[in-house]
Amino acid sequence: MNGGGGWRVSARKTARRPGGSSSALTLQRHSKVGQTWLDIAADVDAEVVPGTYFVLVVAHEVMGIRSRRDLDPLVWSVERGRIIDAEAGERLLHLVTESGQEWAQAEPAPAMPGEVWSAIMSEGRRRNQAIRKRRTEENEASYERRRAIIHAEYEHTCTDIRGRLETARSRGRAEQVLALFEAQLAKAEDRYHQRIASLESGKQVQTRLSDPIGACVVKVRRRSVVTP
Repeated sequence: MNGGGGWRVSARKTARRPGGSSSALTLQRHSKVGQTWLDIAADVDAEVVPGTYFVLVVAHEVMGIRSRRDLDPLVWSVERGRIIDAEAGERLLHLVTESGQEWAQAEPAPAMPGEVWSAIMSEGRRRNQAIRKRRTEENEASYERRRAIIHAEYEHTCTDIRGRLETARSRGRAEQVLALFEAQLAKAEDRYHQRIASLESGKQVQTRLSDPIGACVVKVRRRSVVTP
């Protein structure tokens, strides 16, 4: 993360207590800011509610005809006790990277309970599955479109070469000249099969959810409107 630096997640093992978690997950500073204070003007960004947030950033890696890697902030609201929606989470992350400040509170940032970690990563897996479904539909359409283009280009190339081959034959050209055209046809066919094989390799979509690549605690406060 720019502005807020890069974050490391560590697990501190503790003894299991009845009804408790077997580990307490804490967010530790890895560079300048691992615990961020964010002041927002009272009349902007209404979707970002004041309070404390745990932010984990993961990557959704998509392998298919068009491979891609999308970063996704998973944001837990402590006060609301749930994940906030993706759009609000992205906006919060943007505000943190743009104007997040060093944690200035006397008390340290809160630790992330194990059950919150589990809930956040469960949401990450759910989003990853939704991305796989959406990308699979897009991939199938892209596959059919590209296959049709490859086939049309192959047919156009072969028609052109065969036309020139027939013209050469009708004019009684030497066998060496005819062999050149036949070699061009063979080369076009080889290239066609190579392109189809390459296309087939991306026909099935695969997705992978990364481990968290960034993490921080964010405290959001709204500035009061000053009236003249």
